[in-house]
Amino acid sequence: MKMSTQHMAEISIVEQGAFSPPPYEMRRREGIPEPKSME
Repeated sequence: MKMSTQHMAEISIVEQGAFSPPPYEMRRREGIPEPKSME
């Protein structure tokens, strides 16, 4: 089955659990406020 590159990257991130940039960096780029309580 062929998947989009973005979808594969998302799966890879979920499987790794740790990646760079960190989740708060990603949220900030997407315009989502950084959830302080989750850090």
